[in-house]
Amino acid sequence: MNLQKVKKILQNEFIANTLIGIFIRGISFVVPYLLITPYLIRTLGEGQFGLISFSIGFVSLFFPFAEYGFSLTAPRDLALSANNFIEVGRITSNILLSKVVLGLICYIVAILIIVLEPTLAEKQTLHFFSLILLWGQVLMPTWLYQGLGKLKEFAIYTLLVNLFYLLVIYLFIQSEKDYLWVTFGQGVVWILVYGVALGKIIFPMKNFLVFSIKNIWSELKNGFFIFATNFLHFLFITQNIVILGFFVEGSELDNYSYAEKIYMAFRVAAGIIYQMAYPKVFLLKQQNEQLADRFLQKLTLGIFIFFGCAAILLYWEADKIISLFTGKMNLQATELLQILSFSILAYALSVPLGQKILVFYSTRVFTLILLAVVIFNMVLNLYCIPLLGAKGTAITLLLTELFFLFLSGFYVFFAKNYNSNG
Repeated sequence: MNLQKVKKILQNEFIANTLIGIFIRGISFVVPYLLITPYLIRTLGEGQFGLISFSIGFVSLFFPFAEYGFSLTAPRDLALSANNFIEVGRITSNILLSKVVLGLICYIVAILIIVLEPTLAEKQTLHFFSLILLWGQVLMPTWLYQGLGKLKEFAIYTLLVNLFYLLVIYLFIQSEKDYLWVTFGQGVVWILVYGVALGKIIFPMKNFLVFSIKNIWSELKNGFFIFATNFLHFLFITQNIVILGFFVEGSELDNYSYAEKIYMAFRVAAGIIYQMAYPKVFLLKQQNEQLADRFLQKLTLGIFIFFGCAAILLYWEADKIISLFTGKMNLQATELLQILSFSILAYALSVPLGQKILVFYSTRVFTLILLAVVIFNMVLNLYCIPLLGAKGTAITLLLTELFFLFLSGFYVFFAKNYNSNG
């Protein structure tokens, strides 16, 4: 197969998978953010929505451990072994068993923290219910469907998850006292639908459950730096509201939650590009480094145009967006969203740089960059929140995204010039 044909196939696959990914994320945006969140804000009353966001943020800290680095490594490995059914079964068995073991460890650790930490123990029932989401995350088979080229089919399961969750919320959440069941209902829906989606793929595999401790250890070892990268990245995202939740409560925590929800919706869109681009950049580099480099340049331009416009729109229309989102004017939430609006552009522009570092240079370097970013974010939060409250968290998030962009760009510039001079 000639290089031009390979390039065309990769281009078509990337466009198709990205569009499907956008559809999946789009459904996951419209239902939770536009249909469920406004309903919960109006139904649960002041303070409850922020508390639920805090609880989900705490439980989400364990998601990267259960996911490990499989969201990036598994689709790549499965795609490379697509025609070898024995190898596909082996990879699937090892990864799924690894996720279950890691999920069990996380579950035990999370329970101990909830029971022993006084702030969490006060609302331990809510946090225990939220932990059901951890098992939904373990069963979520996005990596398997993406690796086997069945994202279209997985889009159906994503649609079902969101429709069933919408049904649960509207049927069972009728007043403030029902707030405990919000995350419980979501977790149950995840487990049931994703369990069916997973079973549909693995049960027909004749060699499923053909695994060994040695192979599992190999999978964990090979994916460690990807896991570390994902964990640090996830920690950076979730620790903001978790840290804020230890300092403020009530309407102030609610207002930050509103603004962050909208910010995260756009950040997730950039995350789609990150996840979908990685296998393509990796395969392009195997064929020709210049092809991968040109692809990243085009990706950067597209990201700048799209997310630049999104940031401007969010800034100028923040009051209307918040009003639409919450059902009322909210000056504090509007100001917080305006601060966060350009954080989206900063993060999106760092995506191609992250791909460049991961594929061209070193996963370890990218992990170290994220470690510096997480420490920067944590220290700045602890300094700004006591002074400025929720506004301090929003400013911290903006400065952290800019810091991430700067470090990534500086390393790529340094590495490129060092290699050309060498």
